Amino acid sequence: MFFDPSGCRNCAKPVVVARKGRIAAIAGTPNSGKTTIFNALTGLHYKVANYPGATVERKEAVVALPDGDKLTLVDLPGAYSVFGDSPDEIVAANYLSGLIEESRRPDIAICVLDVCNLDRSLYLALQVVDLGLPVVFAVTMADLGERRGIRLHKELLRRRLGAPVVDVSGRNPAALKELSALLRDSAVMIPPFSWCSEPQFRVVAHDLGERYLQINGIEADKLPATSLGIRLLNGSLTVLDEQLNKQILAGRTELETAGIDAVAYASVCGHNHVAEIARRAASASAETPSGFAERLDRIFLHKFWGAIFFVLVMGLLFNAVFIWAVYPMEAINSFFGLLRDFCRNWIPEGALRSLVADGIIAGVGGVLVFIPQIALLQFFIAILEETGYLSRAAFLMDNVMRRFGLQGRSFIPLLSSFSCTVPGIMLTRSIPSWPDRMATILVAPMMSCSARLPIYTLLISAFIPQRSFGGLISLQGLVLLAIYFFGALSGALAAFVLRRTLLKSAPAHFISEMPPYRLPRLGAALRCAWDRIFIFLRTAGTLILLVALILWGLIYFPYGSSKPHFESVQGSFAARIGRFVEPAIEPLGFDWKIGVGLLTSFASRELFVTSLALVNNIEQSDSDASLVEKIRTSRNPETGQPSYSLLTAVSLLVFFVLSCQCMSTLVICCRETGSWRWTMLMFSYTFMLAYLGSLAVYQIGSVLWPAL
Repeated sequence: MFFDPSGCRNCAKPVVVARKGRIAAIAGTPNSGKTTIFNALTGLHYKVANYPGATVERKEAVVALPDGDKLTLVDLPGAYSVFGDSPDEIVAANYLSGLIEESRRPDIAICVLDVCNLDRSLYLALQVVDLGLPVVFAVTMADLGERRGIRLHKELLRRRLGAPVVDVSGRNPAALKELSALLRDSAVMIPPFSWCSEPQFRVVAHDLGERYLQINGIEADKLPATSLGIRLLNGSLTVLDEQLNKQILAGRTELETAGIDAVAYASVCGHNHVAEIARRAASASAETPSGFAERLDRIFLHKFWGAIFFVLVMGLLFNAVFIWAVYPMEAINSFFGLLRDFCRNWIPEGALRSLVADGIIAGVGGVLVFIPQIALLQFFIAILEETGYLSRAAFLMDNVMRRFGLQGRSFIPLLSSFSCTVPGIMLTRSIPSWPDRMATILVAPMMSCSARLPIYTLLISAFIPQRSFGGLISLQGLVLLAIYFFGALSGALAAFVLRRTLLKSAPAHFISEMPPYRLPRLGAALRCAWDRIFIFLRTAGTLILLVALILWGLIYFPYGSSKPHFESVQGSFAARIGRFVEPAIEPLGFDWKIGVGLLTSFASRELFVTSLALVNNIEQSDSDASLVEKIRTSRNPETGQPSYSLLTAVSLLVFFVLSCQCMSTLVICCRETGSWRWTMLMFSYTFMLAYLGSLAVYQIGSVLWPAL
């Protein structure tokens, strides 16, 4: 690849792309439609969210082209610049530059251009062009742009960019075939480069890039030396070589002497250049108002009314989880009850009948009954993502979160943690500030994930009466909302302490674009709910079933059916294990049954419900009551008093809200932080908070409200 010393290519030139094993990378700004194109070309269904930062690691899939060839398609993280310093921008820039050791540099780049934010999209796209990659420009949001009065001049844009431009918005279903055909062609164009034409800046950058290639043993014609040099000058590409660092400082000094800010020059030049192209390529109709979105933003982003709306939305969401899920939950519970009765009638009494009826059916069915609530929660969150409201909520929460040492960019990872902490922690890669990112990771476990929802529902259903206000708001739903709010508040307070001790620094400024308002796609929201259900079913079919079988053996043996069910359970191996840990948890109001559940829940929180279901179903094998009724009526064999009370339930809820009872969360924390020390810190401090919180609730509550 030839680079003119002045930094400008003389003209566009055809490049023959290798026919075998080609790689195409999709690059674009956050929320520009990259993953939608990836899904359309591959037929996969990766999550597409209407907020910036949804893709934080590259996704790959092999696509069969019309000519029978195979193409590896890579969906890169959203980035605003290849010169950025956030983790997701570094991943994208390094992959496009060929600096990731385990990956080959892509043969072609698909640059996504969002018509509604054309200047931002072009700013990144022209930097990708400068990397010396053949490119195809894919235009998105053109239909939405027309509704806003933005008219795209595609032919003018094609001439100015010197490469193919394809409109892949929803109004053009044949565009994907056109895009596939361009990816199939053996000869594509590297467009001419012209946006950063200061000769001295380009020469200094090119020399630095050449030196970087030499130090790393890379052939000079394999990677774009000038663009590498620009990244070295602005600090987005770090090196350990002492001599090169001295050369970088000398280059900055030389440019500063000439009146050029080496760190900011490329950014300023790029913005000036793309602004001119965007102005000519996309004309806005003056008579088309954009007032509707602005009026909505005046409400949703208002300090007072926006907060009121946010609380109302969350309240309705959690109430719907309880009210709408009642009938399907009862249907699932009845189905497993009939299945259990069928097995009892047809299998002779003994270990096999107990294994099937009380172990497999009761253990797994006791967890699957909560599928409707999990599905509804995921469905409504997906609807909020689709509409673009969640990004507004992030901006709204920025001022609040900054008081606790976090920033608005932490909102999306923490919100995702309400679904599952693992992807929530992975989403923190979009946070450029290391202290902000670490604080977000360390408090993410306090956001109540959907795996805890079965536990919350079980305890709330057992001890909170079914009362409603006006037929719309239920007392149980309000309690569930309070639990989630308590987790969020606890996480905020923990972040406040962390940012003033171990992670002391001012939170970084939160800058992000507002995605457009969209009508939610019902299919996408249903798919999101199904994906979560599928993960839940897969867990139930593997881990929960396996642990249910092990727990059944521990509860059933050593006495089996040789003694009455109650005596058999009290003398079982599980009871012995539970009584071993009971002295440590008795001050919290927990008995040995809860102790066994706490131990099993470390593998997966849902297993707590499985554990209680097995113990109570084997212990009360003659009863056809639901698990909720069995827990509510369970008695202590020594005192004859109820085994559990409202105070016990509240203490247990506090424990599960605050503790990090999840092996997967610890593993992903270690991977993302690169250290077991941070992981053990997260586990230790959350466990201490959970234990002390439950202890305070139960002991103080026992004194103030002994009747509870």
